[in-house]
Amino acid sequence: KIEHNMENLNFSYERVLVMDTIYYSALGLCAFIDSLAGRSISLRVMTLSALQKQVSARHGEPGRVLVITELTSESETLAEGLAFLKFAKDEWPADQYSIIVFTRLRDPLLLAAVANLQPMGIVHRAEAINILSKLIFFSADASSGTIMSPLITRKVGQVGGVRLPQRELQWFVLQTEKIGLNETARRMGISYKTAATYRKRISVRLQLSLREINERVSRL
Repeated sequence: KIEHNMENLNFSYERVLVMDTIYYSALGLCAFIDSLAGRSISLRVMTLSALQKQVSARHGEPGRVLVITELTSESETLAEGLAFLKFAKDEWPADQYSIIVFTRLRDPLLLAAVANLQPMGIVHRAEAINILSKLIFFSADASSGTIMSPLITRKVGQVGGVRLPQRELQWFVLQTEKIGLNETARRMGISYKTAATYRKRISVRLQLSLREINERVSRL
């Protein structure tokens, strides 16, 4: 929850890196962040790989860094975005770096997968900008755990206790690329039959028919 009183809070970051592939959205977001900070501290990049290079280039510099990022770009898939989050979680010290995922994702399972990788915050792009500002200020507390915006909280709550095994979740994430079972199987290094089995197991776990699963993944 992020319903807090924001009076007397200070902007505690020395640098903010923004990964957003939409040009005017990125410019607006950087301008908004600079207004919150009261100085020019934001930098926009277009890919996750460029974002990672920027962090590496600033390694050892004093002050905290806030990363606000989408999980896909024109050249990078959601699978790569999740791999990026895992890398950041494992390699970037939490007392130096905070990550806020600023996403278009709406599927509860995919959002739960993002939350499991424990970024500092998750907010949906459709939400009011003041939601993001609150999350930015409270993300400075490295001990607060993942802070989810109201829309994200509701979506993740729809999953309940469902947790997909890693390979089934990998199958589900790949469906965001609009590929069929044959290509999914090839990418995962498994047979078509095994890929179909993963789809069936997911339908059982979610208590959805195969037709409903196909309809769901077609909307990802």
